[in-house]
Amino acid sequence: MPLTDFDYTFKVLIVGNSGVGKSTILERFIGGDFRENLPKTIGVDFKTKTLKVDGSRAKLQLWDTAGQERFRTITNTFYRGAVGVVIVFDVSDSTSYADVMRWVENVRSEFLDAELPVIYVVGNKCDLEEGRTISNKDARKFASQRGFSFMDISARSGSNIEELFRRLAADILQDKQLLTRSTMLSETVKLSSHSYDTHSSFYGERQAKGGCCKTS
Repeated sequence: MPLTDFDYTFKVLIVGNSGVGKSTILERFIGGDFRENLPKTIGVDFKTKTLKVDGSRAKLQLWDTAGQERFRTITNTFYRGAVGVVIVFDVSDSTSYADVMRWVENVRSEFLDAELPVIYVVGNKCDLEEGRTISNKDARKFASQRGFSFMDISARSGSNIEELFRRLAADILQDKQLLTRSTMLSETVKLSSHSYDTHSSFYGERQAKGGCCKTS
């Protein structure tokens, strides 16, 4: 696909605690694969994928951010220009769910003088019904009370992965202020000489040992 073969560029951040499966979600979405023991992200990993949504070609810039506390400052610098944020928790890990509110506050603090991005709260590993500790009903209520969307997904099975990003892109397309923000980014990308057209552009590093999650 040519570098300029898109109508909009949407910068989307994937945030959440370490180990909830952020990297596996992107691996599934970009390549259609699931790898159980991906190494932990250090800093930020960057990937792109273009979708056709509601007649428009939306190029998603997907920023897979490190969940570890020591990388929080690095992660926060990448909120600028974002029009979408996916906050991921593990449905079998109550701590990761409890920390969703902290991630919400992080996002809000970065957009005090601007409109919030479209925010999706996402429960990953929904295929683990027996080990599930956070119900769909409770998580959906939490998100709804704050004006966010919620989805259950599974990187392992692929359930709702494509649907998540299609819905996110469609919601952004409905928001004129966010479209203005994304248009500025689109023009920058089209004028850039960097190879942002690839579906898997590496940005940052990955830790040599250890996995981001052991299940979907």
